[in-house]
Amino acid sequence: MAELARAPEATFSRLAEALRVSRDSLSRSLRALAEPAWIARGKEAGTRAPYVLTRAGRRIAPSCVELVRTAQGLALEELAFRRWTLPVATALHGWSLRFAELRAMLPDITPRALALALKEMEAVGLLKREILGGFPPSASYRLTAKGQRFLPALDRLPAAP
Repeated sequence: MAELARAPEATFSRLAEALRVSRDSLSRSLRALAEPAWIARGKEAGTRAPYVLTRAGRRIAPSCVELVRTAQGLALEELAFRRWTLPVATALHGWSLRFAELRAMLPDITPRALALALKEMEAVGLLKREILGGFPPSASYRLTAKGQRFLPALDRLPAAP
């Protein structure tokens, strides 16, 4: 979305090059953005018609641009836009949650994917892991001030379809 806000009409090849992502990953992302009608194919005929933001897409594009700028400012572009980083940050918004509670809030995530996301986010200082007393011991997770910098832009985005 942020790339389309920057370059309003971009072909598939141009987007793949600018975003440095695989063709499969870009295809999945474009399909996911087209389903809620945030993007559409342009008016040009043929297979190289550009992708454009729809009216709904133009409304949320500034928040996407803000997310990219925040990630760049924190030097976390690669991690911030992995599949589960932002959903985990959103789930932790205002909460300190245990692993099972996070899993319940993110039903599509596997335990392994959640564990990896939490470990990576903790390693770069986006969240803090706190060991809780009791037997067996458990951990809770909460966003750090650095992790909370993503929240204003995330709050302005609509829920995923």
